[in-house]
Amino acid sequence: MSNLGFVILHFKTADDTRACVESIRQHVPGAHVVVVDNGSGNGSGKLLASEYKADEDVRVILEERNLGFARGNNVGIKVARSIPGVRFVVVLNNDTKLLQDDFEKLVNDEYAQSQFAVLGPQIETRDGKVDSSPAPGLITSRQQALKLIYKRMIKYALCLAHLEGLVKEAGTGKMVDVFYDYNCRYEDVKLHGACLIFSDKYFERYEGFCDKTFLYFEEDILYWRAKQTGLKMVYNPNLRIWHAEDSSTNSTVKNKREKNLFVFKNEIKSLRVLKDILNDTSME
Repeated sequence: MSNLGFVILHFKTADDTRACVESIRQHVPGAHVVVVDNGSGNGSGKLLASEYKADEDVRVILEERNLGFARGNNVGIKVARSIPGVRFVVVLNNDTKLLQDDFEKLVNDEYAQSQFAVLGPQIETRDGKVDSSPAPGLITSRQQALKLIYKRMIKYALCLAHLEGLVKEAGTGKMVDVFYDYNCRYEDVKLHGACLIFSDKYFERYEGFCDKTFLYFEEDILYWRAKQTGLKMVYNPNLRIWHAEDSSTNSTVKNKREKNLFVFKNEIKSLRVLKDILNDTSME
């Protein structure tokens, strides 16, 4: 039996979630999978629950409303951690796929070497690039977070006033340019949220993600929570996954203006949470 428990946050796109589950079955036989339907509202969660009803290794949890990334995943993490034999909880976006048969062995080998709290793989995207993780753009101070909040507030106001022509594309606020060799292993880096592998080292300190956000900047918050409490974050390129990118977000919004409003509103909320975690001496 596998010692990995997988958590997949599902929102509307059932085909993506099925493909993700099947990739786990193919590459990590016997692993337990917890699918959390995050208030999809289109019947896809109930459909998946019916399809996997007889499957002992797949459990589908139906949430009545969208809890957001952190709280939705926390529901699945709690269930996965309660499963006997699960040592590591792998949080996957539903538009990801595992790529290798030795995924579980590599996780266990890395833990034996580093005793990591959080582990991230190399992430391949549709265009064949592998530069998603380690993630650049780390926000390093309370002052930087405040500046981003003000910028997002201005952009949000312009969108509300139907002046979206004056608004640039919603960015991620890259505050520090870091250049990585994505084929090298790194410690103490910001990891991409499409795939995060948590060990008991993390759960000794935290029950899951910070539950004060809805979406965006979870990676920065996770990085600073770990750094400020001495938890080790590791990027290992020998672990690999594929990621479609933004599948659930794109199923939520209908046009550019609506997407920008959604992004700016939730980025502001998350940045305020990050601001409270940070202080002016964070990098000392």
